[in-house]
Amino acid sequence: MINKKIKYFIITACIILLAIIFILPVFLTIMASFVDEEKINLILGSNTWENMISPAKLSLSSYDQLLFDFFPFYRLFWNSIIYSTLITFFALLVGFLAGFSFYYSKYRGKKVIYIIYILLMMMPLQVTILPNYIGLREMNLLNTPYAIILPLVFSPFGVVILRQYMSGLDVDIIEAARLETSSIIRILIKVVAPQIKVCISAVTLFIFVDSWSIVEQPLLLVKDQKLKTMTTLFSNTIDVGMDIILAASVIYLIPVLILYCNFSQHLEEGLALGRVSIHD
Repeated sequence: MINKKIKYFIITACIILLAIIFILPVFLTIMASFVDEEKINLILGSNTWENMISPAKLSLSSYDQLLFDFFPFYRLFWNSIIYSTLITFFALLVGFLAGFSFYYSKYRGKKVIYIIYILLMMMPLQVTILPNYIGLREMNLLNTPYAIILPLVFSPFGVVILRQYMSGLDVDIIEAARLETSSIIRILIKVVAPQIKVCISAVTLFIFVDSWSIVEQPLLLVKDQKLKTMTTLFSNTIDVGMDIILAASVIYLIPVLILYCNFSQHLEEGLALGRVSIHD
């Protein structure tokens, strides 16, 4: 009994420690965004411990400069919103249809193609960015919004996760629905989608977060500043003040936090019930 209590205490302490490690940078960023610019510059340029830990006055000057003086922020912010929304919607649509095809349809080479999808999903971005660049260049889509949207819409992540979750569907229910209607669209909407709504919610959150945090694509695939995303702002610390960067970082967290609060329960259920399988 004592050993179980000690084990429980150690596990709890480790979880709390890990939570603090992950939360601390976010907390420090939020706190630093309310510090006046003079104090931020003093901390960044100081070599003495006394200047770094000296008390600072709370100020909204960072948000004032970001929202009322740095107008490119609005274009970057809404570009990120539009890109992420479009990518999430169409990637979810493609993943849902392709995942159902891998699950229900029967054709030659289906397992091989699905294994290729899994391999592509595991590849790092650095491996796929060059083929994407060449393909977009040949289609004359570089320096357009499609250069950012299309590669992520056809990302294999949504396809693989939805296909894995669909492995728990009852084929008999789908066959019974086919006796009632010949419309595959109605079957997908009325029969399949309600059974995997938990997974759809989880995948929606993952895809949105992934598309919201893209950095390399807007930096490499588009040159027009009007097409850039908010993440490019954080890589431009030389031309943009650190106070603006900190305030923008806090605002950058808000859409993701809102989505997580709305989908957190479905996310937990999806992670608990999801399966990993490449078999029919």
